[in-house]
Amino acid sequence: MKNKERQVIIEEFYKIMRKNALGIDLKWFPGGLFTICEVMLCITPFQRIYSERDWWIVSYIIFMGLWSMVLYIMPYQRFKEGEKNVSIYKKLRYIPISKRELQKVQVIHFSKYVAKIFGVALGIQLLASFYDYGSITWQNVLYIVVVTLLIPWIFGIMEIYFVEMEK
Repeated sequence: MKNKERQVIIEEFYKIMRKNALGIDLKWFPGGLFTICEVMLCITPFQRIYSERDWWIVSYIIFMGLWSMVLYIMPYQRFKEGEKNVSIYKKLRYIPISKRELQKVQVIHFSKYVAKIFGVALGIQLLASFYDYGSITWQNVLYIVVVTLLIPWIFGIMEIYFVEMEK
């Protein structure tokens, strides 16, 4: 079986797994709430955070980003079967798909998710900075890169590769 065929199998499995009895994809709702809060906090321009020493905003954005990341990755690694949470790796152990291939698909999905959040947050930050201060600085971009792209992505990759879901 070729890698592309295996990726298609994994994608189809995730599509089926994410749907509930009504065909509605609700597993992403809790992570979505944290994501909305994270992006809304990005409306505060970095110049204001720096000048007024409002570093609590940065910590909230990082906190919301990490929670949204965990809640986004969770359905890719575990799902409820009856009363028990079952590892995706246990469920797919009889299909000729390696754990590495499964993790690759998880990283692709997660990277797209983080990139979308980053794009929206960067746009909001730049618009807010231009509106409030009439200028955009490299600190605005670096701030959003670090708090909405690098930190969540690094922790997400650690979650995918280093947190063992077999119990």
